[in-house]
Amino acid sequence: MPDRLSQVALSLLDDPHPLLAPDLIATEVVNALWRRERQVGVAPLDQPGAIAVLTGGAIRLRPATELLAVAVELARRVGRSVPECLYLAVDADGTLFTADRKLVDRLKPTLYGRRVVLLDDLAVPTAAAG
Repeated sequence: MPDRLSQVALSLLDDPHPLLAPDLIATEVVNALWRRERQVGVAPLDQPGAIAVLTGGAIRLRPATELLAVAVELARRVGRSVPECLYLAVDADGTLFTADRKLVDRLKPTLYGRRVVLLDDLAVPTAAAG
């Protein structure tokens, strides 16, 4: 995720509404940080800090195993993977914030399209250097 989107994602932690996610998010985030760290020229990233944010209570984690039946049904309806649909399954009426443009585009024409927000759309545009 680009750094500016990381800031947008972190700003969601300040929202008074609770953030919900399947517990799978912790593995996905730390793995993404690890992959970036392995790239040439990328300094070691703060996995312990990310783990602290993910497990410190700012995000309410739900066991993925409790969400699987709903996620499978959602995957059948929208043609996306079960892991992606776990995020929709967490909260039947909640908003899904994501950096995944393909997921947003795929869900847009479905009844779930109104529940998905691209982090890029929340980012404040930077002024062009002149």
